[in-house]
Amino acid sequence: SPSNKFSVTEKVDENNVSLITSGAVYSALQDYIKESDIGSNNTVSGATSFAAGASNKIYAAKSMAIGQGNTINIDANNYGTNLVAGLNNIVAKPNDDGSTGTGGYSVTFGGTCTNNGVYSLTNGMKCEVYANQSIVSGRENQVLANSHYSLNTGYGNITNGHQATIVAGRGLTSGRNYQGVFGQFNEVDADALMVVGKGANASARSNAF
Repeated sequence: SPSNKFSVTEKVDENNVSLITSGAVYSALQDYIKESDIGSNNTVSGATSFAAGASNKIYAAKSMAIGQGNTINIDANNYGTNLVAGLNNIVAKPNDDGSTGTGGYSVTFGGTCTNNGVYSLTNGMKCEVYANQSIVSGRENQVLANSHYSLNTGYGNITNGHQATIVAGRGLTSGRNYQGVFGQFNEVDADALMVVGKGANASARSNAF
């Protein structure tokens, strides 16, 4: 029969994994695995990294970008190992002074998010995390530097350098380590372990307790 005819056979390797070993299917799989990107205008220079979509850029190793306009930079510790899906997200964003940003082992979903944390998760729109082992979700929330081990969710919240905090609501700001902040537009309290905001807006902040 012709050499390019589909003639699929299987064998089992020493780990009992079934492998396709002959015909055009096997050849196509080999070629596919060698590809570093699918789509258009992607740039992939990180070892064993992969991009799917358009205008994604991957410079870090062992990373994957899916969508459009996402960037995964080499981080300061060269950890790599990132997953990004969505639109115009960035991992290991360079610092303001132009030096290499931190990051690595991170997951980022959504649009226009920044993930400069190690083992951190970002999910939403215009969210930013600069701390390690933290989670930020929602819209326009920020987990700032040194706010490690924190959770921030809602809209327009800031975890302001405080560790192991939970911030959930609208327009909230943390005031100390190990604090829970809930509600909306709280007045920052540097002593309380839990704060519930009841402010009307960013210019009229107050707490229920």
